Formats: sequence, structure tokens, C-alpha cells
Amino acid sequence: KKNVHSLLSRFQLEFDIVLSREDGLWKPSAEPFLFVLQGWEIAPVECGVVGDAIFDVEAAQAAGIPTILVLSNPDGDPTRFEGTGAEVFDSIPALQDRISSLI
Repeated sequence: KKNVHSLLSRFQLEFDIVLSREDGLWKPSAEPFLFVLQGWEIAPVECGVVGDAIFDVEAAQAAGIPTILVLSNPDGDPTRFEGTGAEVFDSIPALQDRISSLI
């Protein structure tokens, strides 16, 4: 959780719920997302997932969440998210712009 909160602070991000491995709900299982959906009584189509790994995509898909936004390292493998249906962004500002357009 310490790393998660450090990143949230660094990028000036705020979320109502933050789960990490210490909570016992690990991806690629859908359980972390299902926990939040059930706790807030919302449908998968009413939310989105932001991630940076294929496990985030797999977990979101398993939970039935259609909006998947991925921050990809521009120096990494550009094909690693091909065919997943995820929207891939190569910078935090581009990702922030997309999130802003959704809310």
C-alpha cells in the first residue's frame, strides 16, 4: 500500500477506494473489481479500469468491465495489449485527458 499511495501522491490522483495485494484480492482474478462493484452496488458498464499490465486487462474483462484504459511504457513491447480491446496511452497527460472526457 505504501507504493500505491506514493504513486497516487506523485501523480496527484485521488480515488474513493484503493485496494492492493495486502487486501488479499489479487489480479488477474476479477475479485478486486467485483469487490468494488458489489460494495458500491454498480454495474460493470458503469465504471472503468485504469491499469498498466495485462493482469489489469484480464481482471477487468473477467469482471465484465468494458472500459479499460492502460498506461503503457513507450519503450516496452508495443504489441502486448493488441487484441485486448483496451485503450492504450503512452503518457500520463494523455490518460488524464481521456479520463476527463469520461467523467
